[in-house]
Amino acid sequence: MPIALALAATCVAQDEPKHDPVKIIDGPVVEMVTDSSAQIAWSTNENSGTILHYGTDRNNLEHTSGMPWGGITHRVLVKDLQSSTTYYFKAESDDGQGTGTRDQSLLACFQTVAAGQPKLRDANCTLKKSAEK
Repeated sequence: MPIALALAATCVAQDEPKHDPVKIIDGPVVEMVTDSSAQIAWSTNENSGTILHYGTDRNNLEHTSGMPWGGITHRVLVKDLQSSTTYYFKAESDDGQGTGTRDQSLLACFQTVAAGQPKLRDANCTLKKSAEK
């Protein structure tokens, strides 16, 4: 009888699919900026969460926006921004496919347009290399 139980256990047990650690593979890209909002997108190699850390001080990204779940395409619309202001941000994707891994982009930035001005598309600004953290 022990042999039959061992065979039954072998037939039922299945290997869990293995997933790679999450990595940001494209972006982040500032897709659109208005005088009070910005939309930022990026892609990952595995399904993972969506978090954007942002603020007006490059050394203190005090605000976050996002959602605890996600796919491989991530998009965040940040609202209630000040017009004509430079914002700094880092995109983060965590808990990649249940692996407990995370990846974070380098520091990036965008500038909101002046009040009443038309929205901009593809609005990433350029950071000096020595200032990146």
